[in-house]
Amino acid sequence: MSETGEEIMRVLMGETAFERVGERAKKITADFTPLIVTPEGDILDAGKTLAKGDAKPDAAWLSTDILMTKSIFPFVETLLAGEKLKWVQSGAAGFDHPIFKDIAKKTEAFCNSNAHSIPIAEYVMASVMAELQPIAERRAAQAEKKWQRLGFRTVWGTNWLVIGLGNIGSTIGARAQGFGAHVTGVRRTAKPSPGADEVITPAEVNEALGKTDVIVLACPLGETTRHLVNADFLSRLKEDAILVNIGRGGLVDEAALLKGLDEAKPAAALLDVFETEPLPAESAFWAHPRVRLTAHCAAWSPVSEIQNDTLFLDNLARFAKGETLQQEVPIAQILEG
Repeated sequence: MSETGEEIMRVLMGETAFERVGERAKKITADFTPLIVTPEGDILDAGKTLAKGDAKPDAAWLSTDILMTKSIFPFVETLLAGEKLKWVQSGAAGFDHPIFKDIAKKTEAFCNSNAHSIPIAEYVMASVMAELQPIAERRAAQAEKKWQRLGFRTVWGTNWLVIGLGNIGSTIGARAQGFGAHVTGVRRTAKPSPGADEVITPAEVNEALGKTDVIVLACPLGETTRHLVNADFLSRLKEDAILVNIGRGGLVDEAALLKGLDEAKPAAALLDVFETEPLPAESAFWAHPRVRLTAHCAAWSPVSEIQNDTLFLDNLARFAKGETLQQEVPIAQILEG
C-alpha cells in the first residue's frame, strides 16, 4: 500500500519511454511506480536492480522503444515471470505475433494502439500519388530544361479496396475518400464502417478485384489471410491496378507476386513489409521495375510516438480510476489469432 492508502501501481516500462512521460504519469496518480527496463536489460525499481521474477508488475507498457529493440526479451521475460497483470498497453496496432498470445494469457486487459493510423495513411496516399503522378519524369524534364507537359492519373474517380477496416484501414479509406475515391472496405461482417463507402466480406473480394484501381492490404496475418494475395488473386486484377501492402509480409505469396508483376498484374506493387526482414540483398524485389519498396517504415513518424504516449497516459488515468480503457481488445480475440 502507498501513503495514500491505495494500492501501488507497479508499471513495467522502457527507460526511454519513462524519460518522456514519467513526470506526467506521476502527476496522474501518486501511486504510479515505474519498473524500468534499461537498454542493457536490467530491471530497476527506484534505481535498485531486481531479479526478473521479483519485479511483479501490476501493468506493463510495451512502447515502441521496447517493441523495436532487444529490450523486448528481458521485458517479456519479466512480464511472464510475474503474477497475472491487470492491464497491458501495447504500442503496436496488431497482435498477430505469437508473443502476444503469451502476454494475453497473463493479463486481465490488453489494449492495442491506434497511434500509427495517421502516419501509415499518409504513407499510403503519398506512395499511391507518387505512382499516379510522373514525378521522376518531371524532375528529369526540369534538369534538361525541357518544357514538356506530362499527363497523370488522379486519385479522384478511382476505386479502392481496403482489406482490413481496423484503425489503420479506416483511416486510409477516409483519406482516399477525401480525394474523391470510392472506397470498398473488407471485414468479417459487412456492417457499415468509417472510411468506406461500402463494406463487403472476404468471400466477395474476388468479385471486386476486377474493378479496383488500388488494393490496400491492412488486415492482420492469420490462417485465413496468409498468402491472401496469390496467383488466383493477381489474375483477377485490372491491368493498371496498384497493390499496396502495409500489413504483414505473409499476406502476399511473394513468388506469385513477382510472376504477376512480370505480367503487369499488378501494374505496380508498393511494399513496406516482406516475409523476410530485412529484405535479403538477393531478392528480386529490389530491382524490379514495377516495385517501390521501403524498409517497414510506414509508421515511423514522430506523430506515432506522441500519440502512443498520449494513449498510454490517458489509459493510465482511466486505469487508476477504474474506468473503461481505450483500444481494449478482447483477450479471446488475441488467443484465437
